Amino acid sequence: MQKIKTAVIIGGASINNQKRMLRSNPEILIATPGRLADHMRQRTVSLKDVKILVLDDILELWDESEKIIKKLWKKIWKNKLADKVFYVGVNYNNYFIDWLLKWWFK
Repeated sequence: MQKIKTAVIIGGASINNQKRMLRSNPEILIATPGRLADHMRQRTVSLKDVKILVLDDILELWDESEKIIKKLWKKIWKNKLADKVFYVGVNYNNYFIDWLLKWWFK
C-alpha cells in the first residue's frame, strides 16, 4: 500500500517544519490562508502534486487582500484543483463563491 503524502501549514507552527513537509510534494494539503500566503510569497509551496486542498476559513484572506485570493485561485485553476478544494469554517460561503465566480468569469 502506498503512503499518501500530506502537509498541514498553519500559522503559529514552525515554518521550517512546514517547508520540509512541502518539499515532499504532498497530495493532500491543509492550510490556513495567512500561512499559505506566506509560503506563496517565499515560493516554498507548489500545488502541482496536490490532489486535495483544504483551506481553513478562506475569508481570512480578505485581511491579506483580494490580490492574494486571485493569485491563489489562479494557482488552483492552473493545477486543475478547482473541483478538489474544500473551504472549512466559511461563514459566508455563498458570498465568497459569488465573488470568486464574478471575478473569474468577468
